[in-house]
Amino acid sequence: MQTHPSKPKSTHSRPFTRLMSTLSLAALLAACGGGGDSPLPATASVVSGGAVLALIRTSAEPAGTNCPAGGTKIETGPDSNGSGVLDSSEVASTAYVCNGNAGSGTTTAVTGAAGANGATGAQGPAGPTGPAGATGATGPAGPAGPAGATGPAGPAGPAGGGGGLPGPAGPAGTNGTNGTNGTNGTSGGTKIEAGLDADGTGALSNAEVTSTSYVCNATVAAATASITGPARAVANTFYNYSASVAGGVAASYAWVWDDGFGPVSGSPVTKVWRKPGTLTASVTVTTVLGGSPTAARSVRVIDRPLSVSSGGFAGQHHACALRNDGSVACWGYNLQGQLGDGTQLNKNVPTTVPGLVGLTSVSTGLLHTCVLTDVGGLRCWGSNEFGAFGNGTTSSFNVSPSAPLAALTGLKTVVTGQYHTCVLQANNQVLCSGAGLVGQLGNGAIVNSETFVPVSGGAANAFVALTGGTSHNCGLKADGTVACWGSNFNGQIGDLTLTNRSTPTVVTGLSGVASVAAGINHSCALKTDGTVTCWGQNDVGQLGNGTTQTAVIGPVPVSGLTDAVAISAGGKQTCALRSDDSVSCWGQANGPLGLPAVLTPTTLTTGPAAAVSAGLDNICVLGKNGTLNCLGIGSRGTVGNGSNANATSLTPVTGSAAAAFWTLTP
Repeated sequence: MQTHPSKPKSTHSRPFTRLMSTLSLAALLAACGGGGDSPLPATASVVSGGAVLALIRTSAEPAGTNCPAGGTKIETGPDSNGSGVLDSSEVASTAYVCNGNAGSGTTTAVTGAAGANGATGAQGPAGPTGPAGATGATGPAGPAGPAGATGPAGPAGPAGGGGGLPGPAGPAGTNGTNGTNGTNGTSGGTKIEAGLDADGTGALSNAEVTSTSYVCNATVAAATASITGPARAVANTFYNYSASVAGGVAASYAWVWDDGFGPVSGSPVTKVWRKPGTLTASVTVTTVLGGSPTAARSVRVIDRPLSVSSGGFAGQHHACALRNDGSVACWGYNLQGQLGDGTQLNKNVPTTVPGLVGLTSVSTGLLHTCVLTDVGGLRCWGSNEFGAFGNGTTSSFNVSPSAPLAALTGLKTVVTGQYHTCVLQANNQVLCSGAGLVGQLGNGAIVNSETFVPVSGGAANAFVALTGGTSHNCGLKADGTVACWGSNFNGQIGDLTLTNRSTPTVVTGLSGVASVAAGINHSCALKTDGTVTCWGQNDVGQLGNGTTQTAVIGPVPVSGLTDAVAISAGGKQTCALRSDDSVSCWGQANGPLGLPAVLTPTTLTTGPAAAVSAGLDNICVLGKNGTLNCLGIGSRGTVGNGSNANATSLTPVTGSAAAAFWTLTP
């Protein structure tokens, strides 16, 4: 806006301009979201909700083109870089309030984000008619109002928008009424009043104001946050989640997980889900300018989507996998009803267990199978000779799922051994049932139990993850250490002895663990840095350290493996899912097929894989698209491809090509 001087009205009257700078929404209530007057500083900031939105900078304007008699230069713009100083590159609008005497003058309007209604021109003093004021620019936020009515002698007022300063009216009439301006901006700004210092006091009184205009701050949209990460996940597997913010710059991130772990900071972050169910990843992002947008992502977590039995003799094994509809299908050896289909007939293709839905976990023992429902209930079938069902009986076998145990709900994990079963409760305490003659029940006794008994130690032996081998178990504690109990003939407990343990015993020198896995006679741990360490039987290289030492009684690192995200230990082989979705295995990779042992990790498939399960003499890999492939001994149908032939490479399981099995896609 420019104001040029005209002929003086009198020698004692002088032109005067008053500027108001409003630094909050409350200060320009009427025009830009607030009201009130205050002197305009050289640089002023406009603050909304604790965040600097725009700056106003004023400076003296020398006499010249913009102001013939000098005046004030007003620059405004958003503080894009958050420095608190209006840089030249940030100037979005420039206006001038020029010194001058009464008389004719021309004005150039300043375009506001949206101007207030123009005031009606005042009766001009006696004298010649001044020229009409320049037409103000239309405010961007509201439509232009109708043109003002023409006064009897004065010219018509400007159209709607932020009007310029009109010249004095002639003696015979008044200026026309200004048109209706568009709506003023709602984020505060600067109010500019101009007029003649008629009383010569050196201050502009309200009665002397002849024009009001506004330079309004631009509205800054509120910042929003979002989360990128998988909507489906397998428990005890590494996943990456990242947060981003739009409309702002992130200063910090605070994550909360409703599975009871966290919070953590940073972005991206690695998450290992510890229990099945529909869970939530939530993040609050604190922005540089003070906003705190939040975001959440729902995640469906499956504890164990597939399992291959890892005990017994060659060919006497079975496999089970969850389907996308929450049911479970099994195939292979079925003499004790471990397939759960109501028969004792072997099956070489997946056969659905009738009457089961809403499942989140499946675990196969030597001759029995157990599943968890989505409410944490337990169902088992197959051999119950030693009381592995925990229902107070020792029936020889059940060909259909047992009734759920009323006393067991909200379970997080189920693992099955050769003749025993263990479950992880919501309070992180472990219960075990079945065979206990080598201490595998963990209750300090060496007797069998037909009902679930608590593992010794109470809160001191609270675990966040659990795994079961043939006759031993291992649990991961919240502090990243591991404790094992049961058979230790091959050093699978990891306490530097070969003594069986009937209560949880800490694995020597092991920390920073994210996941554990137990095979027949060996154990492995996945660490938070992506490395893997193993201990126990190693006659065919199942520990992956490049040797075939028979028994290793303490943890040794797996050679060359630094990017594992999940592990599975089977009979005499171990496998790892890697960060590039490939699968590597070591040991007797194809079971007792007579193939040479693989002493260090070797690629089994480039994937993309979602999960892997290593059994006694079989390995199955679940693809991210829901397809399932297996290899190994096929004499009882365990490959699942409709044949009883052995498979020395991964072979598609019948029915899995149509993504019939659990998949990572949302």
